[in-house]
Amino acid sequence: MERRVEPYSEPYTIEDIIPHRGRMKLIDEILGYDGVTAETAATVTENWPLIENGKAGPVIMIELIAQTGGVSVGLEALKKSAEKKGGRGWIVGVKSARFYTDGITVGTRLVCRATKTFEQEFYSLLDGEIYDAGRLIGEVSIQVMRAETSIPEGI
Repeated sequence: MERRVEPYSEPYTIEDIIPHRGRMKLIDEILGYDGVTAETAATVTENWPLIENGKAGPVIMIELIAQTGGVSVGLEALKKSAEKKGGRGWIVGVKSARFYTDGITVGTRLVCRATKTFEQEFYSLLDGEIYDAGRLIGEVSIQVMRAETSIPEGI
């Protein structure tokens, strides 16, 4: 996996950017961000949702990409208004998901990359990839509507 984004250097923490807390906060570290693509790291723990027999179910990769995309969109919102810390969440639709593993072992460190491929007002498309030790284990495309934004009339 070739690194494609600049190392993260913003003053904000993950908690400043995304609303997730407790066992629903999956990402541990922001590795990079370039205005379009965010790259994060997450270590699978026993406290994560969808853990069974020491492994996380592959569908958890959808949430990993949503949270990684949340870093990208959330950083842009924070740059515009520091009062938007933590966000209010998204309504997410899965456009496509391909998993190349049947589970992810507890203790595995994952690298997630989410790229905004389209953005207009309250709506974005994000394409993501999840890697385990440089090996691609999942690809996810999601559509998101930001809940803190009013939807214009007629849509």
